[in-house]
Amino acid sequence: MAALSRVAGLAAAAVLGLVAGTCGVVVSRVNLTVLGARLPYGIVLALVVAALLFAQCRYLLGKGGGVAAALGWAVPVAAALWPRPEGDVVLAGDWYGLGFVVAGLFLVGWQLLRRGDRRARAGQGGRRTGTTGGSTRRGDRDR
Repeated sequence: MAALSRVAGLAAAAVLGLVAGTCGVVVSRVNLTVLGARLPYGIVLALVVAALLFAQCRYLLGKGGGVAAALGWAVPVAAALWPRPEGDVVLAGDWYGLGFVVAGLFLVGWQLLRRGDRRARAGQGGRRTGTTGGSTRRGDRDR
């Protein structure tokens, strides 16, 4: 049953990544004009949602969860870059579009390349394993 739960979790992470990527493509163009200055809050919101999704999927499902969410996110973003039959594109090649793609790819790379998750560092159940309450520095173990 654990394998079935893991597969269901990875599939859910990929679907959530697909939804976050699709919403991010649409919302990334939203601006707010304050005192004549345009504030691109849509791109910030889309990237924050993507970063939180990647981090939580990795925390709950391990590195595979982060990969599943990242692949799900990348599918609609890559599809939005291709020209449609009418000749236009959904995600333009200007600073907003390219900034969204580059920042999103940075978030994907950060989640995939960073060291282990919190549970792996702390051990099972949040307790440290293999220590007796003393320091765990390498030099202290030899004494």
